[in-house]
Amino acid sequence: MADEKKPVSEIPEKFTETLMWQTAERDDKAVAHAVHGGQDLDGIYGLNETGLLDDFFDFLEQIGAMNELKAITPTGVRRVMVSFTQFVLLYVCRVLLTVPSMHALPSLLFSNVAAMNLVGFNAHQVRNGVCRRGRKGKRPETGPICDDTLSRNIVKIAPEVLARFFNGVVRCLAVFGLFPKRIWVILDGSDLPTTQRYAGCGSVTRKKRIKDKFGRWQTVEVTVFGFKLLAVFYGPLRIPLAARVVPIQEPEGKYFLDMLDQAQNNLRAGGVEIAGAVADRAYLDGEDLWKIHKRGIYFVVPAKSGMTVSVDARSLAASNLKCQRYEARRIQKLTRGIGRKAHVVEVETRLVGITGLTTYAQYGEPGCAKEALKKNGRSNPINAVVVRAWGGKEYGSKGGPAYLTNLPVNKPFLAFDRYDERSVIENGLFKEGKGPWKLRRFPQKNALAVQVHVLFVLAVMALTNAYRTVRKREEAQQQKQLKEDTWLGMEQYRRELRRKSKDQGIVFVGEAYGIFYLSELFVLMGRKVKDLPAGIEKAEDILSKYGIAPQAP
Repeated sequence: MADEKKPVSEIPEKFTETLMWQTAERDDKAVAHAVHGGQDLDGIYGLNETGLLDDFFDFLEQIGAMNELKAITPTGVRRVMVSFTQFVLLYVCRVLLTVPSMHALPSLLFSNVAAMNLVGFNAHQVRNGVCRRGRKGKRPETGPICDDTLSRNIVKIAPEVLARFFNGVVRCLAVFGLFPKRIWVILDGSDLPTTQRYAGCGSVTRKKRIKDKFGRWQTVEVTVFGFKLLAVFYGPLRIPLAARVVPIQEPEGKYFLDMLDQAQNNLRAGGVEIAGAVADRAYLDGEDLWKIHKRGIYFVVPAKSGMTVSVDARSLAASNLKCQRYEARRIQKLTRGIGRKAHVVEVETRLVGITGLTTYAQYGEPGCAKEALKKNGRSNPINAVVVRAWGGKEYGSKGGPAYLTNLPVNKPFLAFDRYDERSVIENGLFKEGKGPWKLRRFPQKNALAVQVHVLFVLAVMALTNAYRTVRKREEAQQQKQLKEDTWLGMEQYRRELRRKSKDQGIVFVGEAYGIFYLSELFVLMGRKVKDLPAGIEKAEDILSKYGIAPQAP
């Protein structure tokens, strides 16, 4: 619970790191007139307090993601004291700030006036609340609403609405042109353990090795309660393309084709096609792999060690046959140890590609396994890559892991490296999601709350990673332009960037905000300023910029 005790002063920095959302409408001209006319202002904050919010907001508007957020509607909500869009954006803010629990919201989010203004609450509401109902007899709280008000309302989103929102975000990114036209994807699942008290959770019994009181290892059966997150992931940009939350006991392979279809439908909106997919043994199903093959999609999936096709592949890999097999090796230099004990070792990886295996009876149309058992029956051919040595480990005559694929295996490392990329989803989605993004900090103890939280987290992860990608591409293009435009030196460019970003403030008036240089604000208030922003020679230029007629002397 240490995170809940972080001072409010840390929030501005956190906003800068993770970006912020806003519903207030930018209208520099209207706000300038309000300032010039002496109207009361709802708030003035340094632009760095909310860091990058205006730029991120423009990005969301540009790709259409804000429309997806505004389209989220609840079921069974009658009171309208707070718009549901505000509830949605508040929860998005919770995800962006990685607030660890709903009870931490008042101290870590609700008390930040600048942030709450951007979500649509004024300073009075932040200090005194939208409504005092429900606060009587409770400890004093800061913020427009109670933490339980947000948790009660955010779980009123129907599952189909949540799915439409998440899929809509991915479609927006595809239409925007974020992805290449043909991509490889990763499919995997990860447990979301809970307690038995979570309504709608599943359960599964598993074997676990533990030490007894004497220090001896014992194998025991344990029951795990909770849910499972299934995802389709694009590794290079770390963006989830499809997602589903199911009870923890559900087999992942059951959803193989549905998940792949969901991802493809989302991507096709931008003309993007799935070229290939990698998945672990949980997705190994011959009929599903055949359907993927017939769609023109490549796949790489590890075979189970006892399967006939796996045994045959390893046997052929160990033979000296000249046909059906292609050998390849790779030497890597790795540093082992640290400090004075550090040393470089050479590690060999040896692979054998096997073509045209016909002993995978399940690889084909429904019922093909029975046909393969008949006299002269044969299965559809499939390729395999067998590992003979990996990471310094020799697998001997029996051979190591075997990977089934419809890729050509005359270059075995092609399929092997594709499967090796699967680790990206473990680290870039599941590990990062459960760590920094607080994927398991659900707002309530029920299945719908788990779905709400998980899909919000994945959507925000996708948008944040997309935003960072776009900005990196723009920066790279700017650097390229600098090299080509010899008249614009690096130092001049840096001065221009500093001029644009320093001494700016964000001003709230009602439901509008404006961004101004501090010198502009003083001029609008009727004060004389000697040091004006670059390109502005006199105060009248500032007034004219915002459509304000200068007063007669």
